Amino acid sequence: MRESIIELVDASRDVVPHGVLVATPQHNALRICLDKMAWLRFCRDVGIPCPSFDAASSLAELRQTVNGIGCPVVIRPVEAGKRIWHRKAITLERMDNFDLQFPEWPADLSELLVQKRFVGDRYNVYFGARDGKIVRELHSYSLRTDRIDGSGQTIEGVVVPPISTHSAMLATVVGAMKYTGIGNAQFLHDRSSRESCFLEINPRFGGSHSFVERSGFEQTRLALDLARPDYKSSPPKTVRTVRFVWTYGDLQGLLFSLRAGDLTAKQALAWALACGRAALTSDVHVTWSWTDPSQTIGIYLSRFGRVIRRRKELTKSKKDGSLFKPRVSRMTIALAAKGRYGLRLITRR
Repeated sequence: MRESIIELVDASRDVVPHGVLVATPQHNALRICLDKMAWLRFCRDVGIPCPSFDAASSLAELRQTVNGIGCPVVIRPVEAGKRIWHRKAITLERMDNFDLQFPEWPADLSELLVQKRFVGDRYNVYFGARDGKIVRELHSYSLRTDRIDGSGQTIEGVVVPPISTHSAMLATVVGAMKYTGIGNAQFLHDRSSRESCFLEINPRFGGSHSFVERSGFEQTRLALDLARPDYKSSPPKTVRTVRFVWTYGDLQGLLFSLRAGDLTAKQALAWALACGRAALTSDVHVTWSWTDPSQTIGIYLSRFGRVIRRRKELTKSKKDGSLFKPRVSRMTIALAAKGRYGLRLITRR
């Protein structure tokens, strides 16, 4: 479920017929969770430690903000669900790389969040809460994501025992919001220092939701139960420790990273081997089921169909001489008109 759909449902609460359950968190919780600046300010106000952060709305302001916080920093859109050039976040290791990584302001983005980088392993907590009290939770560890720098979406993970620090931080935030509904909380955890960074709460099902159900957590049923006015808590069921993989996202991430020039040959080979191992050994495939394979087959056919159509377009363009596609490693080149006669070369990662 995308953030835009949640916002649409939230804006339509008043027109929903009587008796129809709206199984999403309340408006004030969504306003905080779907705005990253509002989220960080809220966490700071309730006592959750956050690495230094600020926002920028122009290229000059972005440079100034990065200088003020100090590299390394993580830069991402303020608005939930948005991307910076098809990336959830960009890590800027050194100020010397600023012009290379940000030659221009990203299109369709009004504001960017800049935050001091926190290095740690990714953990998720899938939960349900009623009136600010957590009624059930499931913890998982992200073994790999679809970006080489650890950002992006989880493509391989495993259910793990609860981490008390994450449970306590989640309980504090959920309690302060009076949160009602299900959600997916994300953390970074530094094992050496035992410190954690509370990244965000996605007020919806996670992208790998099927493994949550297969573990026995039954988050879908919980979402419906929590939306009922007469909700009554019940003892949590025993969950299984499952290992899961999203093979389609795994392959997509590999292809994206190869095209962007983010991988060495050795890294690409290691990724491909890890993809094959996970596909063969995982307990749960996020989009695959032997009893209902149609969904996965449809996803792959759709992808291959786009590739075939693109190749046909390129072939046609070559024949009529209209194709101009320079190949430059790690960059996409575009030509933009400058004035009446001149041309300006713009480079982008």
